[in-house]
Amino acid sequence: AQYGAPGDFDEWARITGDDSWAWANFQHYFRKIEKYVPNPTYAKEINAAAKGSDGPVKVGYFTSLHPQCEDFVTTCTNVDIPFSSDFNTSSGTRDDQGERVSSESAYFTKEVLARPNLVVALYAQVTRILFDTKAEGTPRAIGIEFARSENSPQYRAYAQKEVILSAGAIHSPHILLLSGIGDTGHLRDVKVDVVHDLPSVGSRLVDHPVMDLAFKDRGTTPKYIRPNSLLEAFKFLSAGFLYLTTRTGALSTNVAEAAAFVRSDDPKLFPPDEYPEKIKDTTSAKDSPDLELFSTICGYKDHGRYMYPHHTVGLHVTLLRPASAGTLRLKSSNPWDNPLMDPRYLAESEDIQKLVRGVRLLFKISKAEPLASRIDHSNTDPILDHGLLQKSDEELAEVIRERLSTLYHPAGTCRMAPRQDGGVVDSELRVYGVQGLRVCDASVYPTIVSGHTASVSLRTLKLD
Repeated sequence: AQYGAPGDFDEWARITGDDSWAWANFQHYFRKIEKYVPNPTYAKEINAAAKGSDGPVKVGYFTSLHPQCEDFVTTCTNVDIPFSSDFNTSSGTRDDQGERVSSESAYFTKEVLARPNLVVALYAQVTRILFDTKAEGTPRAIGIEFARSENSPQYRAYAQKEVILSAGAIHSPHILLLSGIGDTGHLRDVKVDVVHDLPSVGSRLVDHPVMDLAFKDRGTTPKYIRPNSLLEAFKFLSAGFLYLTTRTGALSTNVAEAAAFVRSDDPKLFPPDEYPEKIKDTTSAKDSPDLELFSTICGYKDHGRYMYPHHTVGLHVTLLRPASAGTLRLKSSNPWDNPLMDPRYLAESEDIQKLVRGVRLLFKISKAEPLASRIDHSNTDPILDHGLLQKSDEELAEVIRERLSTLYHPAGTCRMAPRQDGGVVDSELRVYGVQGLRVCDASVYPTIVSGHTASVSLRTLKLD
């Protein structure tokens, strides 16, 4: 789990005009849902008193790191990136027993599922929110309509108090638009009856774009997690048996085992004589990062669908605070048609400038010890990225534009902000212009956090 920077939440408080979102007031919601699992390696470095102890989400450390990820951490400290054993503290920017913790595993326990007032509908897709528009005044959300497939029977569920929409930054605005909440002109274009004109629904789509690099590893890596040969298939089966019996081994990893958070204007990492150009600051505070560097247990392409034939060191850079924002719109009034998304990655020049700096920093890390001894920089295979070290900034920018992909952190499409500033919900997550409807997921983020979005989403509905 990684929560972002304290400055992110102070920025949210400024945007919304609600101090309850400021880090000093909001941080206890993180502790509320945590169950911190100590690790002896970091026992002296972690303030356990600042961690939650009885929440549903277990957080902690891996029982072991793969060697290339250990080397990454050590190398980062050798190039002047300070070491931190805990990103989630007031001073800056985890899984249990080898099994990834999710919102489902943390909250939908057997005891919860057995509650008589809870019904979980599987394989159900919400097609629209139902509103009472007959009475004079403000429309009120009274329930939802859902179905299993386009041609299956439709069902309705009615709310006694409120409807809470938590479909994520893609489908929450999708459902609002299908339900008639959005820009009037767009809704009429796709023949959706307008319930309330709210132009910002689906606007300000922001994401964390990532650039992946792979270098030849002189040693071996667990690339057999996606086997390409009979031998790798055997290793995969062996790893599977080890995982099922001990919850350890290569299959217990989250793949990206080590990370570093930096600023693209840090003079120690980007000396002004080498990087004289001033880039617009998009961070939330002077100590908040705008780049994340991370190391994976092996390199990959296409989100892991392609594994290199070589053993590789995987290094990656993510833009945490992009200035560019995209849109989400309806393709049609048919709820079974996926929405149209235009992320507009790199539309603003500062975004590509920061990613070029991030790639340059990864090159520097790959050439520093102990990682340099692991990487075979004499390798000339064009499918790897050793040749990129010789490219100019302009050439690197073109490569980044060709290869940039998503880290699956969309946010901001039902933004929490004053309505006149492009808001869709107020600081209590209530949708403007209608009654009985709230949105609670990453779509409400006023600005994207300088870290990972999932953990923050679990805290967004502030329940005491």
